[in-house]
Amino acid sequence: MIIRPEAYLCALPEGIETLKFAGYFDRERALIREWLARSPDAALRERLELEDEIAVRMPLEFTVTRETLLELLHVQAPEATNADIDRVMSDGRADWRLINGELRFHKDCAESLFLNAMRTLRHQEDTPLPTPTPDPALTKLLETGSRKMRHRIRHTIAPRPGDMRDGQPILVHIPLPRTDALSPDGAQTNLVIHDMTPGGYVSDALQRTVSFETTYHTGMRFFVEYSFDAAQVYHPADGGIEVPCPNVQPSDLAEQLPHIRFTPYLRALCREIVGDETRPLYIARRIYDYITKNIAYSYMRNYLCIESIAEFAALNRRGDCGVQALLFITLCRIAGIPARWQSGMTLKNGRVGSHDWARYCADPYGWLYADPARGGSSWLDEDTVRHDFYARSSDPQRMATCDAFQTDFDPPKRHTRSDPYDNQKGEIEYTDGPLYQIDCKRELLESVDL
Repeated sequence: MIIRPEAYLCALPEGIETLKFAGYFDRERALIREWLARSPDAALRERLELEDEIAVRMPLEFTVTRETLLELLHVQAPEATNADIDRVMSDGRADWRLINGELRFHKDCAESLFLNAMRTLRHQEDTPLPTPTPDPALTKLLETGSRKMRHRIRHTIAPRPGDMRDGQPILVHIPLPRTDALSPDGAQTNLVIHDMTPGGYVSDALQRTVSFETTYHTGMRFFVEYSFDAAQVYHPADGGIEVPCPNVQPSDLAEQLPHIRFTPYLRALCREIVGDETRPLYIARRIYDYITKNIAYSYMRNYLCIESIAEFAALNRRGDCGVQALLFITLCRIAGIPARWQSGMTLKNGRVGSHDWARYCADPYGWLYADPARGGSSWLDEDTVRHDFYARSSDPQRMATCDAFQTDFDPPKRHTRSDPYDNQKGEIEYTDGPLYQIDCKRELLESVDL
């Protein structure tokens, strides 16, 4: 099930909204139930049902007290003080909310701060950063102009021990690599499924999965093992004769509510960023530079709990890879640059990690990559080579499983997904509801150059 955009666009009754922002989520849910019992109109009912689910998830996202956050910061920055916490709260780099009227920070707040905001606690401002270590993968791509690799992955998911329901019908989705329809040479090809749990159905949806619909028995685990080829071409800084962009759809320039929304603020911000530039490649570069230099990387609450992700990133000056990619896509579309979502996994150093990025179409190259999160970390490291690379190119040590944001599986889930917009770890549901937490193991069995 996909949450309808209209649900986010309906305002909340004042009393419910007051309890929400004070963090009294149990009382908020009780008031929501009272409103639902009055049989409100369909639009308000849908919004209240969505808000009820948000109220369940929010206390699980914000669990760290100020005292605990300071203890966590002291692990890597013994000199951190409460004044430092106040500073990152006031400038927007710490994600915090009131829970039952008391201050709580996001469960991953300490890790987020160590990525960027607390750098001055580990490096004195007058001490230069170490010389960036060259990335071997990028070095080879820059030197040769292209690179092709083959990856083999085994992906396993299962219910956690407390969620094992013997004899119950279960529906499981595990992500699979997409075939890249935007690149003429095919950035991802030759998908081979070597082994999987019997009975799997392989779809070709924009968020591609292998699904299993069966009766669950205690101890069951669901897996798929596959290989595929990934190729990338390096795009240098300047181009030549303009050519039309291939495969551009009207949706590549349109709003996609609620998160790719052309709000008055984002329109004004886009005008300021773009200025008098008219060339598509350089408009996209101005947007990329703005995000990588101004939006701090931060681990995020579940996307379901954010009402307008692109505007959230711009207003709060923080966001993870997906949030930054959505801001890039939204600003590009406002500026008339076709842009799309892409996400999946990074396959580096023998590990598999989740990651999101963007594609945009700019003459004379056609569809290019933009990875603002990688670009932002490169900017912080003063690595101008990597920062420039991720403005237009990508490396073959990643896998795209989603060619669209906020789209459904095949077959669709019956209940709200753990992540309603993206898919990198997989999803599990029983007939009476979804599992928001699952056991997931992703193994990179092989990565070789071709």
